[in-house]
Amino acid sequence: MERETELCLLARLGLLFSFAALLVLTGCSGDGGLEVGGVPSSTASTTSAGVRVVVSRVVDGDTLKVSPPVGGESTVRIIGADTPEDVRPGYPVQPLALRAASFTRSRLEGRRVRLTFDEERKDRYGRLLAYVWVDRKTMLEDELLRRGLAQLLIIPPNDRYAARFAADQRQARRAHRGIWGLPRAERCRETNRGNGIGEGSPGCGTGPDSRGSAGRSPGVAPSSEESCPRGYQVKGNITRDGQKIYHLPTGDPYYQATHPERCFASARQARAAGYRPPILQHD
Repeated sequence: MERETELCLLARLGLLFSFAALLVLTGCSGDGGLEVGGVPSSTASTTSAGVRVVVSRVVDGDTLKVSPPVGGESTVRIIGADTPEDVRPGYPVQPLALRAASFTRSRLEGRRVRLTFDEERKDRYGRLLAYVWVDRKTMLEDELLRRGLAQLLIIPPNDRYAARFAADQRQARRAHRGIWGLPRAERCRETNRGNGIGEGSPGCGTGPDSRGSAGRSPGVAPSSEESCPRGYQVKGNITRDGQKIYHLPTGDPYYQATHPERCFASARQARAAGYRPPILQHD
């Protein structure tokens, strides 16, 4: 009898251990929170299938706050699509920026999505770079590009879906949706991302902010957060204390690390806009 009782106890313990292991493998947690691969809900780790998170807040059309953080980071910048600016300090709201932000907010805020990743996981500002899947077949990037609420922005090596996103943009462009249906003057106010619109693109000159006879500020907007359009390689940067400094592509050790606020065709043009050269440290 004692032997039989002992065997029963061992069998029950075996069932309990099996059940506990099953909970870990299936990602269940006692508080109902999200777990990925047994990681508690306060942080999420990535797998080959990505990670599921909740969009806690939409910053703008292409930037999200998610919960739980992934690798310690809660800010996500989507890959491959760039919406018009509406929160960049010192810059006017671009056409359709508020509509793009409103679409992303209504589509995602408070909802669960899946994030997948490419070669580079974070940008220079520490934001997580991710593709945002709203269902099994569709990404947020697809929806924004097809509606003309964003333009294509591929920055290698994160180019896994470059062809797919280019097809999305062609669809919107042919149908004159969103930014592609705006009058030329409005399209010229967008950022130049190499898609034929924005300051410095054909028909836009240097944009509405160009100097010309109106005496406005020279230069053009950056083509990305790190780069300037072709022909405007001098980077203008505004420091936290308001100093305007320009950086030349050669002989300037700060050039590659500079986030341009404005781009110029020459140092002379930058000086005309009130920018000065950096103070270089010499050994």
